[in-house]
Amino acid sequence: MAPPEPKKGLVIQYEYEWNGAQKSRPCLIVYVAKTHGEALVRVYVLPITSAQEADEEATALEIPANICRALGLPKRSWLRTDHRNDFQWPFDVKDVPSGPKKGKSSYGFMPAGFYRSAIRRLARNLDGSQHTAVRREDTDLSDPKLRKGKRPT
Repeated sequence: MAPPEPKKGLVIQYEYEWNGAQKSRPCLIVYVAKTHGEALVRVYVLPITSAQEADEEATALEIPANICRALGLPKRSWLRTDHRNDFQWPFDVKDVPSGPKKGKSSYGFMPAGFYRSAIRRLARNLDGSQHTAVRREDTDLSDPKLRKGKRPT
C-alpha cells in the first residue's frame, strides 16, 4: 500500500533506529518539515513500545487502553519521549504488520488531547537534555530532480 501523506499526529509503522539497531515499530509523527521548495519532506517521529521501562514516568507516556484499542496497538503501550528519529519521507515506512489494521498504510491519528500531552512531555525532555535524536540520512541531495525542486519518485 502507498504511504499516507505525513501529518502530525499520524501513527505509522517505521523501521526505527535505536542504539544502532533497527526495529519495525509503531511511531507517532510529531513534526513535518518541507524543504527544497517542498520537494523533500522531513518527518520527526517518536517510538511506541509495548515494553514498560523502569524510568517511564520521566521518559514515556502510557497510551490509554481506549486509544490503543482504537488504533490497533497492544493494549499496554507507551510513547517514548526521550528518543526520536527524523528522516526523509517515506524512507523505511511500512504497512501495519498485524492486528485489526494489518496491511493498512497507518494506524490512524492519535487523539488531539493525547498528542498535546506528548508534545508537552517531549518539550520537557528536550529542555532537560533527556532526549536523543537520530537523523536518518537516506536522500541523495545530489540527485538532479531534487535540485530542480521536484518530488522524488
